[in-house]
Amino acid sequence: MMRKNLLTLITLLLASGICAAQQTSHVNVVLILADDLGYNDISLHGNNLVRTPNIDAIGRNGVQFTRGHATAPVCAPSRAGLMSGRFQQRIGMENFPGPVSMFIMQAGGRDAAIAKGDIVVDIPADEVVPPAQMSIPLDTVLLSQVLKANNYSNGGFGKWNIGSGPQSAPLNRGFDDYTSTSIFYGDAEDPGFESAKLPWETIDTFVWNLGGGKKSANRNGQDIVPDEDITAFIANEGTRFIEEHKDDPFFLYLPFTAPHTPLQAPKFYYDRLDHIADHKTRVYYAMIESLDDAVGKITEKLQELGLDENTLVIFSSDNGAAEYTRIPNTNQPFRGSKLTHYQGGVIVPFLMSWPAQIEPGTVYHHPVSLTDIYPTVAAATGSSIPDDQILDGKDLLPYIKGENRGIPHQTLIWRGGETKAILQGDYRMQIDGNQQKIVLYNVRDDIGERHNLAEEMPEKVQELQEELANIEAEFPPPLWPTGFYIRVTSDIWPYGPPADAEYMYFSP
Repeated sequence: MMRKNLLTLITLLLASGICAAQQTSHVNVVLILADDLGYNDISLHGNNLVRTPNIDAIGRNGVQFTRGHATAPVCAPSRAGLMSGRFQQRIGMENFPGPVSMFIMQAGGRDAAIAKGDIVVDIPADEVVPPAQMSIPLDTVLLSQVLKANNYSNGGFGKWNIGSGPQSAPLNRGFDDYTSTSIFYGDAEDPGFESAKLPWETIDTFVWNLGGGKKSANRNGQDIVPDEDITAFIANEGTRFIEEHKDDPFFLYLPFTAPHTPLQAPKFYYDRLDHIADHKTRVYYAMIESLDDAVGKITEKLQELGLDENTLVIFSSDNGAAEYTRIPNTNQPFRGSKLTHYQGGVIVPFLMSWPAQIEPGTVYHHPVSLTDIYPTVAAATGSSIPDDQILDGKDLLPYIKGENRGIPHQTLIWRGGETKAILQGDYRMQIDGNQQKIVLYNVRDDIGERHNLAEEMPEKVQELQEELANIEAEFPPPLWPTGFYIRVTSDIWPYGPPADAEYMYFSP
């Protein structure tokens, strides 16, 4: 009798194993992207003001990259690098896709921009590019298109931001199902939300006057009004897509808008953060806890359907946290913020899990880039990259698993007009062409970029300038000119910058 029961148990275990293998025989991919989330904005990195257990679990159950870099300190160019696997300058999408008039309006008008020190650039009328043409080139094969060619079902929900023309829309770039969402998380007058306006910041004022203060969404060309807040809505769209495609290989792209301004959070999250005294900081971290719950809905759905073992889940942010929110410590231990080429502008949370392949608790300290996501996902899914798509990214899996003992990137670069940066080995140099200013740091010994070595090490400066120039020589001209150079403080000041604050200029 015991032998019979043992045989029955073995049979059941084998059958359940076969069933699990059938469920997860293909690799699914979930790519989650936050908007303006700083390196120190998750509890995994030591922030004790906020709890992000679901985001943290991605790193704890897989790999945490301590030096994960965005390709730009601003949204659209960074997302172009992510979705193309290349430095975005290589495909001409170096500048933010917005009309010059919008930038000037954000600055409070031309006179106001000049008065506060921003350099307004006049562009001849025959060089102005219509916004609909400010898109990632159509001959650039996006990650979604590579996966589509491999019979993946592709869904995306949230912020697109790499092309507004019809041909550049997600449904024409490899996605089967895409819902774009508004910049507002809830209606401006909704009593169920706590909001924090930033009266010192003209961009925030511009945002609050945009779109009538109403949340909205567009699902596959149809306008809809979500019942829930936008962060929860994006998550619910994601779980719907997973449920609908649980038997197919799928790619789910979730570019959340949180915690980008406007600062708005459901009261539920705000109320539970009563340990934070500053109102705007409390709203900000309430948005992040809301984002964490949204991430939890996605990972729980994968577990519920038995898909988690063979699903590659990636979490990151398009750039660092913004200086203009005046919320301190968001990018610690790094200096700078969004719109600067300091490390705080481009080093972001970067986490990856794949239980079938990645050892839990892995920590990787060498520099990596959002461009690496493209070839990593292609390799994981067995998808072919077209021969003419020369990538700057690297497949990270051999490095994570210890199969390749080398370093993915000897050199990383950033450029926005006359503002540039290069990382090579332990040294990181920035060039601010508007101020004719060069700074050089040893980021191994000086992670906060405080001790400028440029005058002490002129040979290293020259070496890095030559290396940067060699890389730039490979780039075509930008597809459209920049708007103007924005003056941004090199540090985040919670009560506004002091008179002797240090500035850098950045071209969006």
